[in-house]
Amino acid sequence: MRLVAAALLSLALAAMTTHAADAEHVHDDGVAGMAKAHAHDAPVATPITERKLPQPVKADYLDYFAVGNKAVSGYFAEPRQASAKAALPGLIVIHEWWGLNANVEAMTRQLAAQGYRVLAVDLYNGARAESPEEAGPLAKAASANPAAMISNIKAAHALLKAKGAGKIGTLGWCFGGAQSLQATLAMPESIDATVIYYGKLETDPLKLAKLRKPVLGIFGGEDKGIPVEGVRSFELTLLALGVPVDINVYAGVGHAFANPSGKNYVAAAAEDAWLRTTRFLAAKLK
Repeated sequence: MRLVAAALLSLALAAMTTHAADAEHVHDDGVAGMAKAHAHDAPVATPITERKLPQPVKADYLDYFAVGNKAVSGYFAEPRQASAKAALPGLIVIHEWWGLNANVEAMTRQLAAQGYRVLAVDLYNGARAESPEEAGPLAKAASANPAAMISNIKAAHALLKAKGAGKIGTLGWCFGGAQSLQATLAMPESIDATVIYYGKLETDPLKLAKLRKPVLGIFGGEDKGIPVEGVRSFELTLLALGVPVDINVYAGVGHAFANPSGKNYVAAAAEDAWLRTTRFLAAKLK
């Protein structure tokens, strides 16, 4: 088994190092790929946001972070019947490139109804996009300051802990999928489960070696911005490192196929991905 793991790690490191070497020549914040994938898209409601809740929830915006003198509000939701002392796991939800809009709010309520305390963070500090032309600059500005995004997510983690959350996971789509992984890399001992929906992946094997806890990846086989070869290299590296990982690549669908807001939604694949997500979170956090 050790020889197999060593061979897997050697292959994975070679593949990932090649990706990393390429990245040294051209800085890639992922925004160009997102812009291409969403060029004809819009933040419209999809059926997944209308799913009946398994139990009532209570939800509202609350301040959890600050940029200078400006408070940043996130969307917090929990089961309506939960008492303040109820021991529930927590989830940090990270929006896609449109921002923290009504559809992300709906997904936050869906997750809270599964028995979590959930905080959807706002990495755009109050801004929302209604078109690709608006979303691109917002995603680029946020991506230009990764340390600020991590500070934002750490504040969300602190708030959930203050509210009594036990284990805490992260979940994000697209722009947020990348940040779900980056948050776990920044807090490897504090995040107990990581869900990545077609987010830009880390390519540095030394950074990935920080991971210890379970990772669920959801990707589209036709996603040009997140190539399958890179996804498989990422998977191979984590397996060789001994990280519990479950990578799912859905054939015939592209980027944002499960997006809670967008025109690229593919119902069958999105529903299967949602079931995998809720089962994974229940198994790892509850």
